[in-house]
Amino acid sequence: MSLQNHTEGVHSDFPREKLSTDTSSDLPQYVREAGSLPPSPAELRRARLRRGARILGLSLLAWTFFSVLGDDSAKDYFYTSKPDEHSMASSPPWEKDVNVNCNTDISLGDKLSYKISTSSPKIVLYNHGPIQGRVDFVRAQDEEAKGVIGVEIAFEDDQSLFALPFGGGDDGEPRLKVCTIGDKDEPNPWGIGVCAGFHAEGYGRCLPRSHHKGGPRPSPPPPEYPVQAHITVTLPSGPLDLQVLITLLRQFNIAIEPGVLDGVSFKGVKLATVNAPISAYGLVSNWAELASANAPIEGTFLVDHALKIATANAPINANVTLSSEENPEHPTSLNLAGANAPITSFVNLRTVHPSYHSLAPDAVNGAFVVKSATAQASQYLVINEQPLNSDLHLESYTSNGPTYLELAPEFEGKFQLATTPGQKSVVQVNEDREDPSGEGRKRLVNQKSVFGFLVEGSVVWAEEGAKARRGSSQVKVGTAADDNLLVLN
Repeated sequence: MSLQNHTEGVHSDFPREKLSTDTSSDLPQYVREAGSLPPSPAELRRARLRRGARILGLSLLAWTFFSVLGDDSAKDYFYTSKPDEHSMASSPPWEKDVNVNCNTDISLGDKLSYKISTSSPKIVLYNHGPIQGRVDFVRAQDEEAKGVIGVEIAFEDDQSLFALPFGGGDDGEPRLKVCTIGDKDEPNPWGIGVCAGFHAEGYGRCLPRSHHKGGPRPSPPPPEYPVQAHITVTLPSGPLDLQVLITLLRQFNIAIEPGVLDGVSFKGVKLATVNAPISAYGLVSNWAELASANAPIEGTFLVDHALKIATANAPINANVTLSSEENPEHPTSLNLAGANAPITSFVNLRTVHPSYHSLAPDAVNGAFVVKSATAQASQYLVINEQPLNSDLHLESYTSNGPTYLELAPEFEGKFQLATTPGQKSVVQVNEDREDPSGEGRKRLVNQKSVFGFLVEGSVVWAEEGAKARRGSSQVKVGTAADDNLLVLN
């Protein structure tokens, strides 16, 4: 039985007057035709209760489907997520047995310069201890810096730090330390650590606490005023094909302005901070991860493997291009995660295949997975373009905030929208849209709604009168205590 049939037989306009049990002409027409009396007020109340219970049950069923089964939907997809073999989310970007050289003869106001080869297997910047500031990526203006990445570290001369009761030398000035990290048998470093405020001389390596012998040491109490530092990373001019860039800089604002990365590509990028914003424009990489907390993340990105962006209590604004190929082994994926702040993203899905018309009938012209989730805020997601005959699996969730999802004209597949009773799930269709393949097909949109808050349907392009094939893409959208809007552009 369809969901619409659950409401059959429930009337809201029964007469209140007492009805006779005979079949005289005084009875209403619908009673004479039905051959029975209308329900009593008690029966009407029970019917309303049953209807409310059905609505609640459908809501719980929908949320179970979207939240529980939605997380496992990728398992049902014939692709599996490509393993993040280079991800540094849970492991340090180096082995314990590394060559570390430290400079401790540093005072506030000093400025130091270091060099890292562009051929290094990784480029790592990290900080440790009570130090914060900003890191800027810039581009060299001359040709002399070919093959070398310059790193300049400037410590702010803040005399108020001399009075700190913690972590300093005999004169009260906080200890500063900058260390270079490299492989044992290699003379050139690939990493630089900026450290401050160590309370004992046993910290000779300026590495995260887990790397010290004997296990982690307790963190010292934070100072009232951390050391301020400004790091400038200068990339050489001309085209660059770099390996893995990693910044583990707590409370450092990470800034890559538009134009700085023109002609630069990476194998992998991880930008991580806390309580500080990240802006990364023009970032091109096989994979990339950006993470912060209590601060926004924004930028433009092009990846052909995976992009992950996560923060909390601050918005995410991303313009993303995902690149795939014909019949890929793994989909190209985008994962946006936030909380208590909105997510806004514009996504372009592209494939390296030159022509849709030269595809084999059963070929998949690119595969993509897009997931976006936040809470207590809105979701605004636009798919600007999608390759014809490609697979898109998309999930967009929030709570106590509206969702807006706009799909490209090339989308073909199923969609599902869910919210709580009393709210709306709406699908808008651009009726004037022409066939993106240029073949003159018509877009067929089928949808059904359950009480306005649950909507499911499908989209396909087909020749008039011909049997339509089923699109392979799938979209799920959900919120609570607010509305959903899906736009088929």
